[in-house]
Amino acid sequence: MADFHDAVAFPNLARKAVLASQLDYQQKMKDMFKDERALALRYYKGRAEDDYMSYITKELQDEIPTPSNNITKRIIDRTSLVYNETPIRSLGEDYDMAKYKELTKGKDVKLQIAERRTNLLGLIAVKLTWRDGKIEYENILDFEPFFDEDTLKPVAVTYPISAKSTVTDLEPERWIYWDKDGWIKYERGGKVLEMSEPGKPGYGILPFVFCFTEQPESYFLDISVDRELIFTNRVLNVLELNATANVIFRSHGQKWASGITEDTILTGGQDIIITLPEGASLGSTSPEDTIVSVGEAMNRIYKYTARNHHLPEDFVTGAVLSSAASIVERSKELTDVRRGDVVRWRDIEERMYPIEIEMFRVEAGIKLPKATEFSIDYEEDYIEEDAKVRRERWDWERERNWATNAQQLMEENPDRFETEEDAQAFIDENKQQNGGLALSNALAEPVI
Repeated sequence: MADFHDAVAFPNLARKAVLASQLDYQQKMKDMFKDERALALRYYKGRAEDDYMSYITKELQDEIPTPSNNITKRIIDRTSLVYNETPIRSLGEDYDMAKYKELTKGKDVKLQIAERRTNLLGLIAVKLTWRDGKIEYENILDFEPFFDEDTLKPVAVTYPISAKSTVTDLEPERWIYWDKDGWIKYERGGKVLEMSEPGKPGYGILPFVFCFTEQPESYFLDISVDRELIFTNRVLNVLELNATANVIFRSHGQKWASGITEDTILTGGQDIIITLPEGASLGSTSPEDTIVSVGEAMNRIYKYTARNHHLPEDFVTGAVLSSAASIVERSKELTDVRRGDVVRWRDIEERMYPIEIEMFRVEAGIKLPKATEFSIDYEEDYIEEDAKVRRERWDWERERNWATNAQQLMEENPDRFETEEDAQAFIDENKQQNGGLALSNALAEPVI
């Protein structure tokens, strides 16, 4: 019969075994998560040869040129429209924005990159860093979040510092830990190398903003890269490999001989007559021409990928295949998606501003207006609907009393006019000013 010590030890061992298996599973899932993100980034940057070249034998890799069909970057950049035009930020009617713009210079460029990285990877972190007298916005793609009670709201973040790309650099990998009170730089294993100045007050807020394509519902890292685009890019490069191989092997052919021994030496050339033993034969053969079928498959994939990303079917190929009506419809789809993206990125900037408030206060002694004063107006001129088509649609809707001038003004610039009353007041004011101008011009005309 087991004694007291056995009874106590067994549950502890079982608990440790369960915990170890859980940690092992979580680590495997995290490794898969990181590997998938690294693959997506390699395709975006055009550095994924090791992935799609693995679909042919090593012997063939030396004979076939490496294709580089980067539709990933082209589609991600084309569908990331929020920061194509510089938005207009405001901190209230009475606040001079000059100093704010000076100390956040470069923000729009970094957020444009952040939008593209987010659309590719599903999640990134933007870290605000005070450096050289201004705020810099760093896109952090590889990070580990820590949580308190709310598993969807990180309270701390750690991420690796970029390694030096020199052969002689033997320093161990270094990390930085951040929370609302400060930071610690450490080596893998826990050795502390440097930390924020003791006694200096922190920002009181985690200087990170997390950008999602879609907010997770179950757990924080419940996101995915744009798998369809990445896997499609892989297939297209493999098909291009096959097409190139078909052309090369058909051009050179495969020579063959029968009725001779392996040690028989044959010499050839345009001016040499080859002598064969009696009963021997010599010839060449070529593989079947598959260029047409491969090309059709690639074009079909291009179309599906473009459709699924709300683009005209001929976007990738550049061929004029789509009708004007279908182009307008696809543009409308992309416009609708972009409107949703604007809502998401406005929320991101509204979460970013309180961090800027604290950084301005702590690092520069500057007091920014409260968060409720922050607003951002995104440019609406990106709409791809043909101007003539849009005007005709508006006229058609007005003729049937389906729309008013105010409603159409709100459609043209929804960031500026929150209500129809605001848009109508703007129209009435302009009408009054234009009428007054017309009257003054009439009075200035000489009477004949």
